[in-house]
Amino acid sequence: MSAPSLTQHTVAVNKSAMYLKQSKAREEKKDQILALTISKGKNEFEYDCLIKMGEANEMAQALGETITYRTYRGAVTIKLALY
Repeated sequence: MSAPSLTQHTVAVNKSAMYLKQSKAREEKKDQILALTISKGKNEFEYDCLIKMGEANEMAQALGETITYRTYRGAVTIKLALY
């Protein structure tokens, strides 16, 4: 049996590189989808909190309370302030 030729070796190396590149691209796509899913969940949670805060403000106003709840965006998260 003869040793593989240089051309066969080059084709095998190119296929390996191609498969590694495809695998890396699939992993990056999975990571991107996960990051988008987490971001979407975080945004939905923040929106739900804002809705509940609005309801709390409406109830406080109906009860004659002087306290109001307001939010502002901090460096990383949304923060709450009472006025």
